[in-house]
Amino acid sequence: MSFRQALKRPVQIPWNMKIILGKNAQLRISCKELRPYMIKLGFIGAKFSPQNRPLLYIGDEAKFDLSDNVIFGNGCIIWIDSKAEMKVGESFYCNANCTFRCSNRITLEDKVLMGWNGFLNTTDGHRLEIDGETKNNEGEIHIGYHSWVASDTIIGKGVAIGNDCVVAQ
Repeated sequence: MSFRQALKRPVQIPWNMKIILGKNAQLRISCKELRPYMIKLGFIGAKFSPQNRPLLYIGDEAKFDLSDNVIFGNGCIIWIDSKAEMKVGESFYCNANCTFRCSNRITLEDKVLMGWNGFLNTTDGHRLEIDGETKNNEGEIHIGYHSWVASDTIIGKGVAIGNDCVVAQ
């Protein structure tokens, strides 16, 4: 690829970001027109806290859908398990050191803001048996249009946040 072509790439990724893609993993961009660096993974964000090494993992047959003007700050970890789906709407901004663990589905509507050190987790990560019955350990997360998730907030499986909401720790 020529330098001129590289400048037109819509996704900007830092040199130290670890990227792991499974079989048939999909990174899809939905927008009217592709622009250089309309999506930033691992840039910007709070400078006063130690930064994680940014990570993007998209498992086998998983989907990562991004819209226009999407920013994930320094040190963010995005982990999308096999056959899971994460959808990010337009004008999404995520500050530094946030973690997205998606074993099911995460939907972030347009104009969602996240403070630093946020954690979205769609799974318990283990099975739970009560009286011999295995309980569901996964659930979707949905954050509505124009909502703000403040710093150090944890959102677990099965949570739906409406439009125009503020979620604080």
